[in-house]
Amino acid sequence: VSLGLVGLLIFYPLVRRLRSQHELALQAQAQLSNIALHDMLTGLANRNQLEHAFGSSLAERVESRKAALLLIDLDDFKAVNDGFGHRAGDEVLRVVSRRLMALGTADTLIARIGGDEFTIIVTGGVPIGQVKFLAQRIVEELQQPIVVDGREHLIGASVGIAFCPEHGGTVSELLVAADNAMYEAKKLGKGTVFVFNDELRQRLARSIEMEKGLQKALRQDEFRIFFQPKQLVADGRHLGFEALVRWQSAEYGLLLPAVFIDVAERIRLIEAITVVVFEKVKQHRQQWLEAGLNPGRIAVNVPEVMLVKDLSESEAGRILLEDTDLGSWLDIEVTENVMLNQAERKVKQNLALLSKRGIGIHLDDFGTGYASLAHLRAFPCSALKIDRSFIKDITFDRDAESIVKAVIQLGKEMRKTVVGEGVETATQLEFLKQQGCDVVQGYLFARPLAPEKVPDYLAAQSHQTTPVVRYLRAPLAGAKHLTKDRS
Repeated sequence: VSLGLVGLLIFYPLVRRLRSQHELALQAQAQLSNIALHDMLTGLANRNQLEHAFGSSLAERVESRKAALLLIDLDDFKAVNDGFGHRAGDEVLRVVSRRLMALGTADTLIARIGGDEFTIIVTGGVPIGQVKFLAQRIVEELQQPIVVDGREHLIGASVGIAFCPEHGGTVSELLVAADNAMYEAKKLGKGTVFVFNDELRQRLARSIEMEKGLQKALRQDEFRIFFQPKQLVADGRHLGFEALVRWQSAEYGLLLPAVFIDVAERIRLIEAITVVVFEKVKQHRQQWLEAGLNPGRIAVNVPEVMLVKDLSESEAGRILLEDTDLGSWLDIEVTENVMLNQAERKVKQNLALLSKRGIGIHLDDFGTGYASLAHLRAFPCSALKIDRSFIKDITFDRDAESIVKAVIQLGKEMRKTVVGEGVETATQLEFLKQQGCDVVQGYLFARPLAPEKVPDYLAAQSHQTTPVVRYLRAPLAGAKHLTKDRS
């Protein structure tokens, strides 16, 4: 008995210690499992749990294979992070998580899979109408202000939806489909819901082929530049050209930018293509000058992505910085979107720098975007280009007439050159002339010209190339109010 008691006294503490260590190990394992399956910031499931849970539900029985995946991307979250810091951004994400959880049911699994991306899996064969209704409720809920430290933030969200098994059988496949649907939603506007479909699938398949083709086009020098003439409205004299890129594809033929630019932007080839455009424009211009022909100012379209960072960080930007001759003949065209970019300050700095170097800044497709007059006043643009969609309707649409009149008057008041693009009829030209539009371009005068056709066009002009001017509006009219274009 005494030996048993001695043994108990010796081994009992050891057993307790071992049991305690085992319990600690189990707790640590549970914590690691929790970390592995949950997002630490919000407490929601993460992608690991998403794939594990979704795979299990699919494997249970055939009927459960009908499911939907909603991918939710916050529209204006970056502005909070950049403007108010990561602590405010983290709190916004927690609030978003709580709102999503409040919309969940027993058939949903909600996860955070990236910085500002969330996903909801809906199982149980829920009809498409109910899934879309849920997506719309999410959009409406996230449109409500989020208050952090007494400050209201308006975030909003866009939602892409994919269904299993129609659009994929795994989480990865459904995420790809929903991600593409979400980007389609964003194209339609913030706070939009889009369901993946066969048309989008086919377009993506073509897009993949086009990605390969664009990479090949850069390697094999398949891009060509065409030149759209610009004329002064007052007397019809030649002013310059807009350089337009075309892809001379061996597989597809001659392609317009509308076909491939979106793909080039998505796969980050747009800056490389812009470099090609700059180099070819400079080469063609030099050939014309050597032949005794002055093409005037030439406008080149510049992508937004190039302007949201230091110009020295891209090859195309370095061309603009290092070639000191560009100010004497180059204009760049940008869209209203550059004024709405989160990196607005950097864009403004870059445009101001280029303007000081004499490069003209033209705001393309004016009136079709969301920029306000405050944006227009703040950005250093020297010309407004009225979008062709307004020009084509001015002869029969009073609203289009009113918009064109307003833009021309705005340009006069702000001392900016106004360009009408897409002019195709004499009636349109006469209307623009009566309203005081400065410059026009379009098929009425000439289609975009191949480089080898430009010399004949210039030689055929009855007047020499007009001096390059910017129309500075002043109370008194006259030649003394024309100044050299250095904007």
